[in-house]
Amino acid sequence: MSTGQKICRALFYNCDVKLLRYQYYREKDAVLNSFKVRLKKIIILNIIPASALCACIIGIVIISGFYYKLLGMIPLLLCIICLSCFFQYIIYYCIM
Repeated sequence: MSTGQKICRALFYNCDVKLLRYQYYREKDAVLNSFKVRLKKIIILNIIPASALCACIIGIVIISGFYYKLLGMIPLLLCIICLSCFFQYIIYYCIM
């Protein structure tokens, strides 16, 4: 449940090589800011399906009548969202 390699490659793969022709992009801050913006975009795209999965789990728990156990499920829900962000880093490092 991640955005996958196609979106990651579209945003990161060889983008910096083509932009290095421009003088403003050769500055250290410009490269780091560009990287941060692209990484935030992919993390946001990964949080959407993770949030949908959390909402489905909450819905199933409420429908099945165990609504009083929702407080104990907070670590599970946070783990799903954190793993979504973590696996984005794994995909990024695999294609680089």
